[in-house]
Amino acid sequence: MIPMDWKIRLQQDTEDFFSRKLPRDEFNFEIIYNAYPERIDNKVPKEVITFIAKTLAKKMAKKPMEYVEFYKYLWKKDDYGRWALAYIMARVIKKDPVFFTDLIAGFLHKAKDPHDIILLLDKAVLPLLKKDTSKYLDMVMKWFKEDNEAVKESLVKLLEKLMKFNPDLIKDIFKRLETYWFNPSAEMITANIRFLKVLGKIDEEFYLSVYEKYKNTRQPDFVEILTGAIILYDEVIEQAVNMWVRSGNARLKRAALNGQKLLNRKKNG
Repeated sequence: MIPMDWKIRLQQDTEDFFSRKLPRDEFNFEIIYNAYPERIDNKVPKEVITFIAKTLAKKMAKKPMEYVEFYKYLWKKDDYGRWALAYIMARVIKKDPVFFTDLIAGFLHKAKDPHDIILLLDKAVLPLLKKDTSKYLDMVMKWFKEDNEAVKESLVKLLEKLMKFNPDLIKDIFKRLETYWFNPSAEMITANIRFLKVLGKIDEEFYLSVYEKYKNTRQPDFVEILTGAIILYDEVIEQAVNMWVRSGNARLKRAALNGQKLLNRKKNG
């Protein structure tokens, strides 16, 4: 917990930074917290950064588009910058969701750390999805086109939270991801495997219906996804895997053999 005297000082220093530094494009916001005495693993506690970010966000919320260069600076700076940005975006995105989701899409393009991506998505994008799924879901699904495995991994976790929040969305979300089964990249196959595993933990009945639907498929991409996503034993899955193992297609057979090993472990474990 931040001591009250330090809350007062951080509040004052943040307001000073906002009024004097930002207008001159002086973005080094670490001057606000560098003097804070407590350290955790030689770093200022993140609750301090959160406090500063929320204070800045409240100030910026009136005219948030004026601070785009500062947002970009925070994303590129370090983990503290990206942490602060997530809390700022959570507030300012409400002013113009279309503008700021486009800005976030730009951040995701070269993002590398799933933790940074997930924090940004959870704070800024997930509330939009919960409030108006029909308006923003298509936008999120398009982000799967990013040639970035960290983004895809983070998006699956975002969708997991959304499906848990509203299980009625499961079928619709699956159908949208299903369109990426055709000629997928290796990263997209991995993303769909992750998604199916998540889906199976949330709604086992629907998960099994996917295997029922595709039990006669001969598409290697489909089989790689389905066998990679096995999380439980079921006769429908076993029948499909046993058929795929007999395939003359080397890639399909290889995926089926891996799936068979996994299924046997689930059956006997």
